[in-house]
Amino acid sequence: MFERTFTVKYLTLKKCFCYISDKQTRAIDQGSAVKLSSGTSTFYFTVGSFLGNLKETEIGINGIYAKALGLKEKDPVIFSLCSKPIPGVKTLDITPPNKDDYEILELMANDVQSTLLNQLRIVQNNQKVVIWISNSLNVIVNVDGVKPVSPGRLDQLTEVVIKPPVVHTNPKKVDAKENGGGIWSINGFLKYFAPNKPVQEESILDIYKAIGVPFVFRLHPLADVLRCPSPNLANNTSKNVFNVYASKNVLPRCVEKREDLVFSFRPILPPRDFKYTDDNDAVNDILVRLCLLDDTKNVIGDGNEYFKPLFVDEGIFKHYDVEVGSKVLLRHIDKVEEVNKIEICTSKGFVKEIKEKFKFYIGENCKDGKLILNSNFVINISDEHQVLLKFTPNDLKSCFVDSDFIRNGQLTVGELQLPDFSPKVIDKIEKFDEICLDFSNFKEILDGCYTCWNIGCKDINNLENILITGKPGCGKSTLAQEFSKKISTSPIYIHVETISCKEIKGKTVDSLHKFFEGKFMKLVYYQPSLLILDDLHVICENVIDGAEPTQQSLLFNRTSEILASLFNDLLKKHFIQIIATAESTLKLNKNIFDSRGVHFFKNIFTIKELNKLDRINLLKFAFEKDTNIEDVDLENLSLKTEGYVAQDLVDLVNKCIFESYKDELATVNNDHCLKALEASSSLSLRNVQLHTPGNRDFSDIGGLEDVKKILIESMLWPAQYANIFANAPLRLQSGLLLYGPPGTGKTILAGAAAKQCNLRLISIKGPELLSKYIGASEQAVRDVFEKAQSAKPCILFFDEFDSLAPRRGHDNTGVTDRVVNQFLTQLDGVESLTGVCVLAATSRPDLLDPALLRPGRLDKQILCPLPDQPARLAILKSLSKTLNFSNDVDLGEIASTTHGFSGADLQAVLYTAQMSAVEHLLDDPVDDEDVDDETEINQGHLKEALKTTRPSLTLEDRRKYDRIYAKFQANEDLLELQGGKQRATLA
Repeated sequence: MFERTFTVKYLTLKKCFCYISDKQTRAIDQGSAVKLSSGTSTFYFTVGSFLGNLKETEIGINGIYAKALGLKEKDPVIFSLCSKPIPGVKTLDITPPNKDDYEILELMANDVQSTLLNQLRIVQNNQKVVIWISNSLNVIVNVDGVKPVSPGRLDQLTEVVIKPPVVHTNPKKVDAKENGGGIWSINGFLKYFAPNKPVQEESILDIYKAIGVPFVFRLHPLADVLRCPSPNLANNTSKNVFNVYASKNVLPRCVEKREDLVFSFRPILPPRDFKYTDDNDAVNDILVRLCLLDDTKNVIGDGNEYFKPLFVDEGIFKHYDVEVGSKVLLRHIDKVEEVNKIEICTSKGFVKEIKEKFKFYIGENCKDGKLILNSNFVINISDEHQVLLKFTPNDLKSCFVDSDFIRNGQLTVGELQLPDFSPKVIDKIEKFDEICLDFSNFKEILDGCYTCWNIGCKDINNLENILITGKPGCGKSTLAQEFSKKISTSPIYIHVETISCKEIKGKTVDSLHKFFEGKFMKLVYYQPSLLILDDLHVICENVIDGAEPTQQSLLFNRTSEILASLFNDLLKKHFIQIIATAESTLKLNKNIFDSRGVHFFKNIFTIKELNKLDRINLLKFAFEKDTNIEDVDLENLSLKTEGYVAQDLVDLVNKCIFESYKDELATVNNDHCLKALEASSSLSLRNVQLHTPGNRDFSDIGGLEDVKKILIESMLWPAQYANIFANAPLRLQSGLLLYGPPGTGKTILAGAAAKQCNLRLISIKGPELLSKYIGASEQAVRDVFEKAQSAKPCILFFDEFDSLAPRRGHDNTGVTDRVVNQFLTQLDGVESLTGVCVLAATSRPDLLDPALLRPGRLDKQILCPLPDQPARLAILKSLSKTLNFSNDVDLGEIASTTHGFSGADLQAVLYTAQMSAVEHLLDDPVDDEDVDDETEINQGHLKEALKTTRPSLTLEDRRKYDRIYAKFQANEDLLELQGGKQRATLA
């Protein structure tokens, strides 16, 4: 049978037909009889023409007619084709709502008779029908009678009888299954999951008796009430499995006055395998006695109407194979049969003694009134004895017995292999793995989650969703799971569904839609419930506006639209909270998280980075949990794990334990930690291209002593003396600009500084960030700084910085202007660059935008001048450490005769001298064994190299750079002087 879920769309066509998309023509024929189910109501329609303006999932109905039937726009309805033909109607009785409409229909009776067939085809009893008298006039009537059978199909011979309006004084008795057709669907019972609307006390009993209004509860284990007994339960020693308990707070007041609170108990089976079936038709009802509790506030939390717990014995959970939080319908029963004969079925070993045990059970449980018994239900009448009862007559399913039955009733015993009665262990208190909360802002975020939940419990309209962001491995998933563990256990048993978006990545749109619908169906059923979307950015990634659409970007947009639609439809009507985790809000699709408008996630918590104390606490917790440590310097280990996230530290501890196992030791020592640290790498360094600093440190670089001293103070001291700088009230200077003529060693200083200070190095060549695409250059700058934050502590080195950040206003395209603006916000924005030292190098500082050089950005400008005579000597000694010099070499003479040479020029001299020595060796060949001894560089080779090597900078070039740097330094002095005057004025 064709069955599908559609959403209602209002149309203006003046007919009582339903219309579907032209894409459904293969499955449905025009004029077919169909059935629409919405909640517990069922309506019959005829399919009109197919419309092209309808979506594939929409069904069009006239707006006036839909409102008369109680269907709202975008309401979900179950659409199914009628399997049997609809019989014809001989007589149709209709009644207008008032006298005026009756007179109109009387006057237009002939027109109504002739035009009704064009506007309506299938009718059923107690259905509202809209009759259009003209384009501007319509009348809504009620169908009172369809003969000979309902529903029926109108034809040319159908007689229409218009009856005068009648005022109804009593509510009409309706069969519980008449509107529902006997089929339990998800849409059929969803309306019961909302709180009961307040009803006037004087009328509720009449309504209750007339239509059997069901009460919907969530099943909770009875053990929760026993932990915190209410006064009326404390004295109740009954162990009857068919006594159920509910708080007075969730029932109408008039129910308290009833003495015969006997109800039929029917569980609504939960959806199985992400779909809902009609298994509820096969569920057998049992009779239960409802016992009222005075106060269960400590048991059910805040007493929210959505919770409505019904505390039942574990035997009921076992009988129906349902879990805590499942839904159950209770309907009041006025009459219960009594029996005189009961057959007791039990296991073979208990046949002889079971009669006396059963009589004792009846006597104990009849002290407060008659005892309810149900057939084909395994009852645990003692710790060792279980029975299954059968009544006479056989069709009787439930009955009353009292103490008189012990004397007058007939009991027979039969052997039967009873099913396993090991009850579900629902009363257990689960022991979860402890997690460390004494680091970062974990506890603060957990408290925020509890606050959001408690506010929502008091008012569902204030239930807000939560988004947790942070780096990979920082603990987002652990934090969400920790919150779910706390609220999924006693006393409220919130149902939790967890979706790992990484596991469903790559599925098609249709399969994702089906998957999420199944999940939300379970969430609605078990509500109040919690949905955890782990790594939401994986399937709902942000797509840049204006970018060329790809198959991947289209999938991200469609998946995000599906989730957004489900959020809009369900979150406003049902008690469902969502906790999502993502690396950043910037990575989420705009359909899920837009910078403007209403957000699904109103509470955003970001896990902070770990400081030194956080790492010590987490390492201590991980070691104490899994092993013993001996002589481990946790403080030193925390210093060497700068930039590590929580998962990195846990992995490091596991590697330490593995190292101890390799040495067959029961404890972890400091050597194990150092070995494990060498084999460890931070998760944050994934996809980050680090550059090798090289083997040179500051001792291998000659000259530039002042520059090296400043670099050590700016880079090494903050890491070496962290406690001192942590208490510094001012922000550290983390931006440095190296400027000087080409070849003076600016670039090599970056690698040496990283080696000297034991920092990671990220080297960026200026032009490589520029792109012709709009926004790509700024995004490249943001990505570079984001990678630097992941790799900290590190040096972010920009070479040829003047090509990347020139003065603004000189570029016709505006690309470099936007790049400079991005640099300004990254260097001195709201986000701190703690742990990242920005180092830039240029030979033309006058070309840089002045805003980059103010304090707080590149606030230290360091000149790397051409080396003087002592500096040239130091450079020559440093460069010639690996060369083989003869005894006559005098590097001081070479240094004194190389005025105007840069460090690169001096390296060229040594390289040329080495080549000259090789040429002399080739002119006078010797044995291969003596080659190393004969390839010496003597003073003659050096002087010969000086004749062929010229300085890269001419005298005019040096004078030019001197003028540029003098002017640049003069501007710096002027800015400093002006700043001093302003400070003096303020003082």
